[in-house]
Amino acid sequence: ITTDKYKINLNIWDTAGQERLKSITRSFFNNTNGIVFVYDITSKESFDGVKNWIKDSEPYARFESILCGNKVDLEDKRQVKIDTLKEFGLKKKMEVFETSAKNGTNLEQAFKKLVDLILKSRSEEELIREFGVKSSQNLNLGKKSSSQKDGKLCCK
Repeated sequence: ITTDKYKINLNIWDTAGQERLKSITRSFFNNTNGIVFVYDITSKESFDGVKNWIKDSEPYARFESILCGNKVDLEDKRQVKIDTLKEFGLKKKMEVFETSAKNGTNLEQAFKKLVDLILKSRSEEELIREFGVKSSQNLNLGKKSSSQKDGKLCCK
C-alpha cells in the first residue's frame, strides 16, 4: 500500500479462526502492528467466535485493529445484521467494514484504514526507531520470517 509518505509492505497471516492455532497467535499479538478480525456474515457462530478472538487479544501489545464482516456477496444468507456489526464496533472502538474476499468489495479500503490507524498511532520518531525508516521510504509493517530471508514469501 502506498501512502503520501511511505510504501507499506504488509505481512498477512491467516489463522482462519482455528482454535488449535490459538497458542501460536498469542505470540503474534505481541509482535504485530495491526490485526484484521474477520467473521462470516452468514454465520452467527463465526461472529461469536471473532468476539472471543478480540477479547483474547486485548491484554497484549499495542496494535491497531479493524473488524470485517466478510461474504457480503452472500447477502441472501446473512445471519449477522450490519447494525450488530456497527454496534459491536462502537463498543470496542473499532473501525468496521463489510467485505467480500470473493469479489473484492471494500478490501482495499479496509487495509488502507488499518495502515492509516497504525501510522497515526506512531510519531515519526517511533517509526524511525521501530522500523528504521523516514518519510518516503519503504515501511515493512511486519517482521521478516525465516522463510522470507532468502527472498521467498511466507504465504501464497
